[in-house]
Amino acid sequence: MTSSYFREIKPGYLEIKREEIPLNCPELKTQLLDYLSRIIGSVKNLTLNFSDVREACTSCPAILVQVLARARKQGIELTLEGLTERVATQIDIAKLSPIFRITYS
Repeated sequence: MTSSYFREIKPGYLEIKREEIPLNCPELKTQLLDYLSRIIGSVKNLTLNFSDVREACTSCPAILVQVLARARKQGIELTLEGLTERVATQIDIAKLSPIFRITYS
């Protein structure tokens, strides 16, 4: 499955393919929540790989919190992988690091 923001590598593993996530990016939130609706019951883990993302808007952490809430409601564990320094810093500034499972590959 491919969207304008991500590419599905395998079920439950998405590669965020934009170098920049613009301010107030409702498409990203919508596409990720739609994806979660499609995979309900078929996977237990969802990994979002951010290794290609160089810039992310300040609303990106809020979007990730909404995706995390939906994932948890569906019994899916969300992992953020390959965060660039800039994206990791935004999550740290928002004091959200403890609520996410973050791996660096």
